[in-house]
Amino acid sequence: GRIWAIDAGKRAGHPIGDGAAKIVCIDPQTNTIVHRILLKSPVLLPNSHMNDLRVTLSHGSAGTVFVTDSSFGTEPALVVVDVATGHGRRVLSRSRAILPEAGFLAIVEGEPRQYLPQKPQLVSGGVDGIAITKDEQRLYFAPLTSRRLYSLPVDLLADAASDDPMLEAAIRDEGEKGVADGLDFDQHDRLYTTNYEHDCILRRDPDGSFKMMLRDPRILSPDGIFASETHVYCTFGQWNRLASFNGGKDRREPPYLLARFLIEAP
Repeated sequence: GRIWAIDAGKRAGHPIGDGAAKIVCIDPQTNTIVHRILLKSPVLLPNSHMNDLRVTLSHGSAGTVFVTDSSFGTEPALVVVDVATGHGRRVLSRSRAILPEAGFLAIVEGEPRQYLPQKPQLVSGGVDGIAITKDEQRLYFAPLTSRRLYSLPVDLLADAASDDPMLEAAIRDEGEKGVADGLDFDQHDRLYTTNYEHDCILRRDPDGSFKMMLRDPRILSPDGIFASETHVYCTFGQWNRLASFNGGKDRREPPYLLARFLIEAP
Protein backbone atom coordinates (compact mmCIF):
# COMPACT_ATOMS: atom_id res chain seq x y z
CA GLY A 1 0.00 0.00 0.00
CA ARG A 2 2.96 2.34 -0.33
CA ILE A 3 4.16 4.40 -3.29
CA TRP A 4 7.76 3.97 -4.45
CA ALA A 5 9.15 6.66 -6.74
CA ILE A 6 12.44 7.39 -8.47
CA ASP A 7 13.58 11.01 -8.72
CA ALA A 8 16.18 11.28 -11.49
CA GLY A 9 17.31 14.63 -10.08
CA LYS A 10 17.81 15.98 -13.58
CA ARG A 11 16.67 19.23 -15.22
CA ALA A 12 17.40 19.73 -18.90
CA GLY A 13 20.63 21.62 -19.44
CA HIS A 14 21.77 21.28 -15.82
CA PRO A 15 24.00 18.76 -14.04
CA ILE A 16 22.52 16.49 -11.39
CA GLY A 17 22.88 18.34 -8.09
CA ASP A 18 24.00 16.82 -4.81
CA GLY A 19 21.11 15.01 -3.15
CA ALA A 20 18.84 15.46 -6.17
CA ALA A 21 18.68 11.85 -7.36
CA LYS A 22 16.84 9.67 -4.88
CA ILE A 23 14.46 6.83 -4.15
CA VAL A 24 11.39 7.87 -2.17
CA CYS A 25 8.78 5.70 -0.46
CA ILE A 26 5.52 7.39 0.57
CA ASP A 27 2.74 6.12 2.82
CA PRO A 28 -0.45 7.62 1.33
CA GLN A 29 -2.46 6.77 4.44
CA THR A 30 -0.42 9.15 6.59
CA ASN A 31 1.02 11.32 3.80
CA THR A 32 4.52 10.77 5.16
CA ILE A 33 7.84 9.81 3.61
CA VAL A 34 8.84 6.40 4.93
CA HIS A 35 12.15 6.06 3.07
CA ARG A 36 14.33 8.65 1.34
CA ILE A 37 17.46 7.08 -0.12
CA LEU A 38 19.92 9.42 -1.84
CA LEU A 39 21.76 8.08 -4.89
CA LYS A 40 25.39 9.19 -4.90
CA SER A 41 28.67 8.38 -6.63
CA PRO A 42 29.80 5.73 -7.49
CA VAL A 43 26.22 4.46 -7.95
CA LEU A 44 25.22 7.74 -9.60
CA LEU A 45 27.20 8.95 -12.62
CA PRO A 46 27.18 12.50 -14.05
CA ASN A 47 25.22 11.21 -17.07
CA SER A 48 22.87 8.92 -15.14
CA HIS A 49 19.19 8.70 -16.01
CA MET A 50 17.59 6.88 -13.08
CA ASN A 51 14.55 5.85 -15.05
CA ASP A 52 12.37 3.19 -13.47
CA LEU A 53 12.26 0.94 -10.44
CA ARG A 54 10.77 -2.18 -8.92
CA VAL A 55 10.75 -3.24 -5.28
CA THR A 56 10.90 -6.59 -3.49
CA LEU A 57 10.03 -6.69 0.20
CA SER A 58 11.10 -10.32 0.57
CA HIS A 59 14.82 -9.63 0.04
CA GLY A 60 16.75 -7.75 2.71
CA SER A 61 15.49 -6.80 6.17
CA ALA A 62 13.54 -3.81 4.80
CA GLY A 63 13.41 -4.71 1.12
CA THR A 64 15.51 -4.20 -2.01
CA VAL A 65 15.00 -1.72 -4.84
CA PHE A 66 16.08 -2.38 -8.44
CA VAL A 67 16.58 0.73 -10.57
CA THR A 68 17.29 1.01 -14.29
CA ASP A 69 19.88 3.68 -15.09
CA SER A 70 19.19 4.18 -18.80
CA SER A 71 21.94 6.84 -18.97
CA PHE A 72 21.83 10.14 -20.81
CA GLY A 73 25.19 9.05 -22.22
CA THR A 74 26.48 5.57 -22.98
CA GLU A 75 26.91 4.11 -19.47
CA PRO A 76 23.69 2.33 -18.44
CA ALA A 77 23.48 -0.21 -15.63
CA LEU A 78 21.18 -1.89 -13.18
CA VAL A 79 21.34 -0.36 -9.70
CA VAL A 80 20.57 -2.51 -6.66
CA VAL A 81 19.77 -0.70 -3.38
CA ASP A 82 19.30 -2.26 0.06
CA VAL A 83 16.54 -0.26 1.76
CA ALA A 84 17.72 -0.85 5.35
CA THR A 85 21.25 0.43 4.79
CA GLY A 86 20.72 2.66 1.74
CA HIS A 87 23.76 1.00 0.19
CA GLY A 88 23.63 0.66 -3.59
CA ARG A 89 25.74 -0.92 -6.31
CA ARG A 90 25.91 -0.75 -10.10
CA VAL A 91 25.92 -4.07 -11.93
CA LEU A 92 26.15 -5.40 -15.49
CA SER A 93 27.21 -2.06 -16.99
CA ARG A 94 28.97 -3.85 -19.85
CA SER A 95 26.37 -6.54 -20.51
CA ARG A 96 24.65 -6.89 -23.88
CA ALA A 97 21.40 -7.24 -21.92
CA ILE A 98 21.90 -3.72 -20.54
CA LEU A 99 23.51 -1.75 -23.37
CA PRO A 100 21.65 -0.19 -26.33
CA GLU A 101 22.05 -2.01 -29.63
CA ALA A 102 24.42 -0.27 -32.03
CA GLY A 103 22.63 0.96 -35.15
CA PHE A 104 19.20 0.12 -33.72
CA LEU A 105 16.36 1.26 -36.03
CA ALA A 106 12.75 1.89 -35.04
CA ILE A 107 9.81 3.19 -37.06
CA VAL A 108 7.92 5.73 -34.95
CA GLU A 109 4.80 7.40 -36.38
CA GLY A 110 5.92 6.22 -39.80
CA GLU A 111 9.38 7.81 -39.51
CA PRO A 112 12.61 5.77 -39.46
CA ARG A 113 14.72 6.67 -36.45
CA GLN A 114 18.14 5.27 -35.56
CA TYR A 115 20.11 4.99 -32.37
CA LEU A 116 22.99 7.40 -32.92
CA PRO A 117 24.68 8.18 -29.56
CA GLN A 118 26.05 11.57 -30.62
CA LYS A 119 23.01 12.65 -32.66
CA PRO A 120 19.87 11.08 -31.19
CA GLN A 121 16.81 10.62 -33.37
CA LEU A 122 14.70 8.85 -30.76
CA VAL A 123 14.55 8.38 -27.02
CA SER A 124 17.60 6.21 -26.77
CA GLY A 125 19.39 4.47 -24.00
CA GLY A 126 20.20 1.27 -22.26
CA VAL A 127 18.19 -0.76 -19.78
CA ASP A 128 14.83 0.88 -19.17
CA GLY A 129 11.77 -1.36 -18.76
CA ILE A 130 11.80 -3.43 -15.57
CA ALA A 131 9.28 -5.77 -13.94
CA ILE A 132 9.27 -8.32 -11.15
CA THR A 133 7.16 -11.46 -10.97
CA LYS A 134 4.51 -11.51 -8.26
CA ASP A 135 6.37 -14.20 -6.31
CA GLU A 136 9.40 -11.86 -6.38
CA GLN A 137 11.61 -14.61 -7.74
CA ARG A 138 12.55 -13.22 -11.15
CA LEU A 139 13.31 -9.73 -12.49
CA TYR A 140 12.63 -8.96 -16.17
CA PHE A 141 14.28 -6.04 -17.97
CA ALA A 142 15.17 -4.72 -21.42
CA PRO A 143 17.17 -1.92 -23.04
CA LEU A 144 15.01 0.79 -24.61
CA THR A 145 16.81 0.45 -27.94
CA SER A 146 16.44 -3.31 -28.28
CA ARG A 147 13.80 -5.91 -29.14
CA ARG A 148 15.04 -8.52 -26.67
CA LEU A 149 13.72 -9.34 -23.22
CA TYR A 150 15.96 -10.63 -20.42
CA SER A 151 15.55 -11.89 -16.86
CA LEU A 152 17.57 -12.72 -13.74
CA PRO A 153 16.88 -14.55 -10.47
CA VAL A 154 16.05 -11.98 -7.77
CA ASP A 155 17.87 -14.01 -5.08
CA LEU A 156 21.12 -13.70 -7.01
CA LEU A 157 20.69 -10.07 -7.98
CA ALA A 158 19.84 -8.99 -4.43
CA ASP A 159 22.88 -10.79 -3.00
CA ALA A 160 25.68 -8.25 -2.50
CA ALA A 161 28.21 -11.04 -3.01
CA SER A 162 27.10 -11.59 -6.62
CA ASP A 163 29.59 -10.02 -9.02
CA ASP A 164 29.12 -9.23 -12.71
CA PRO A 165 30.49 -12.55 -14.04
CA MET A 166 28.06 -14.47 -11.80
CA LEU A 167 25.14 -12.29 -12.85
CA GLU A 168 26.05 -12.39 -16.54
CA ALA A 169 26.10 -16.18 -16.48
CA ALA A 170 22.63 -16.24 -14.94
CA ILE A 171 20.94 -13.88 -17.44
CA ARG A 172 18.20 -15.63 -19.42
CA ASP A 173 17.33 -14.34 -22.88
CA GLU A 174 13.52 -14.46 -22.92
CA GLY A 175 13.28 -13.80 -26.67
CA GLU A 176 11.70 -11.07 -28.78
CA LYS A 177 9.20 -8.66 -27.28
CA GLY A 178 9.23 -5.77 -29.78
CA VAL A 179 10.34 -2.30 -28.75
CA ALA A 180 9.23 -1.51 -25.21
CA ASP A 181 9.59 1.18 -22.61
CA GLY A 182 7.48 0.11 -19.61
CA LEU A 183 6.97 -3.45 -18.36
CA ASP A 184 4.78 -4.87 -15.58
CA PHE A 185 3.25 -8.18 -14.46
CA ASP A 186 -0.35 -8.79 -13.45
CA GLN A 187 -1.48 -11.20 -10.72
CA HIS A 188 -1.42 -14.08 -13.21
CA ASP A 189 2.27 -13.56 -14.17
CA ARG A 190 1.36 -12.15 -17.56
CA LEU A 191 3.77 -9.43 -18.68
CA TYR A 192 2.40 -6.22 -20.22
CA THR A 193 4.81 -4.44 -22.56
CA THR A 194 4.42 -1.01 -24.11
CA ASN A 195 5.33 -0.67 -27.78
CA TYR A 196 6.28 2.75 -29.18
CA GLU A 197 6.53 1.55 -32.79
CA HIS A 198 2.95 0.35 -33.11
CA ASP A 199 1.19 2.65 -30.60
CA CYS A 200 0.04 -0.29 -28.56
CA ILE A 201 0.28 -2.36 -25.40
CA LEU A 202 0.94 -6.09 -25.65
CA ARG A 203 0.59 -8.93 -23.18
CA ARG A 204 3.14 -11.73 -22.99
CA ASP A 205 1.65 -14.87 -21.45
CA PRO A 206 3.66 -17.41 -19.41
CA ASP A 207 3.97 -19.67 -22.46
CA GLY A 208 5.76 -16.86 -24.35
CA SER A 209 2.84 -16.01 -26.67
CA PHE A 210 1.70 -12.42 -27.20
CA LYS A 211 -1.71 -10.80 -27.40
CA MET A 212 -2.64 -7.27 -28.52
CA MET A 213 -4.38 -5.55 -25.60
CA LEU A 214 -4.75 -1.95 -26.73
CA ARG A 215 -3.92 -0.09 -29.94
CA ASP A 216 -4.71 3.53 -30.74
CA PRO A 217 -2.91 6.38 -32.59
CA ARG A 218 -3.06 8.38 -29.34
CA ILE A 219 -0.78 5.84 -27.66
CA LEU A 220 2.37 7.87 -28.38
CA SER A 221 5.48 6.74 -26.51
CA PRO A 222 3.64 4.54 -23.98
CA ASP A 223 5.88 4.62 -20.94
CA GLY A 224 5.00 4.10 -17.27
CA ILE A 225 2.78 1.05 -16.85
CA PHE A 226 1.23 -0.59 -13.80
CA ALA A 227 -1.09 -3.56 -13.35
CA SER A 228 -3.43 -3.48 -10.35
CA GLU A 229 -5.66 -6.43 -9.46
CA THR A 230 -8.30 -5.25 -11.95
CA HIS A 231 -6.80 -2.78 -14.45
CA VAL A 232 -3.67 -1.89 -16.37
CA TYR A 233 -2.72 1.81 -16.31
CA CYS A 234 -0.28 3.49 -18.71
CA THR A 235 1.05 7.00 -19.38
CA PHE A 236 1.86 8.29 -22.87
CA GLY A 237 4.83 10.63 -23.22
CA GLN A 238 5.04 11.69 -26.91
CA TRP A 239 8.84 11.47 -26.50
CA ASN A 240 9.49 11.08 -30.23
CA ARG A 241 7.98 14.53 -30.77
CA LEU A 242 10.45 16.34 -28.51
CA ALA A 243 12.28 19.28 -30.10
CA SER A 244 15.66 17.59 -29.53
CA PHE A 245 14.66 14.83 -31.96
CA ASN A 246 13.04 17.08 -34.55
CA GLY A 247 15.47 19.79 -35.53
CA GLY A 248 14.52 22.02 -32.62
CA LYS A 249 10.76 21.95 -33.28
CA ASP A 250 8.55 20.75 -30.44
CA ARG A 251 5.85 18.61 -32.07
CA ARG A 252 4.10 17.48 -28.89
CA GLU A 253 0.36 18.12 -28.64
CA PRO A 254 -1.46 18.27 -25.28
CA PRO A 255 -3.28 16.70 -23.61
CA TYR A 256 -0.91 14.08 -22.23
CA LEU A 257 -2.95 10.98 -21.60
CA LEU A 258 -3.31 8.30 -18.96
CA ALA A 259 -5.18 5.23 -20.13
CA ARG A 260 -6.50 2.14 -18.42
CA PHE A 261 -8.11 -1.11 -19.49
CA LEU A 262 -9.57 -4.13 -17.72
CA ILE A 263 -7.43 -7.15 -17.01
CA GLU A 264 -8.91 -10.24 -18.62
CA ALA A 265 -9.49 -13.32 -16.50
CA PRO A 266 -7.18 -16.21 -17.47
